[in-house]
Amino acid sequence: MILHLAHRPARAHRLTTLREMAGRSKSKFNIICAKINANQRSLTEKPMEKLDLEAMPLDDLWALHEQICGVLSARIIAEKRQLENRLIQLNRGKDAGSAVLELKSNDTGHERPRRKYPRVFPKYQNPSTPSETWSGRGKQPRWLVTALKAGGKIEDFRISDTAQAEIGVRR
Repeated sequence: MILHLAHRPARAHRLTTLREMAGRSKSKFNIICAKINANQRSLTEKPMEKLDLEAMPLDDLWALHEQICGVLSARIIAEKRQLENRLIQLNRGKDAGSAVLELKSNDTGHERPRRKYPRVFPKYQNPSTPSETWSGRGKQPRWLVTALKAGGKIEDFRISDTAQAEIGVRR
């Protein structure tokens, strides 16, 4: 279908040019038009048959899905190989091997280990239950939100520097 639409303007241009030639020899014009129509028919006579997916049984749909997945994966692998070869050609051997190895190393499925973040010590503590603490990052805990709504100040819940060091040592 895409090819059919892509060739239409060129065909229309050819026909206008051929019509201008028609005054010279009508038989030659008819032969050329027949060739163009034959080529056009060959492009449009092979339409893909439409499947009624709603009416298909589940087993047939699953088989079709597996077949499509197989074809897609084969094409993707082939295109990837083709692009890797093109990359090698474009680099003409300069670090191309390392670039291809780098591409392959990313596809192995191994995830990078998570970056280690420094430990964050608590800065605020619930006076009624000292085990409830908050580092000051992220969403405020419920106990702090209710205390702030009741009229308290956030500084009232701040852990002193000496107590903060003590909590850090315990953990």
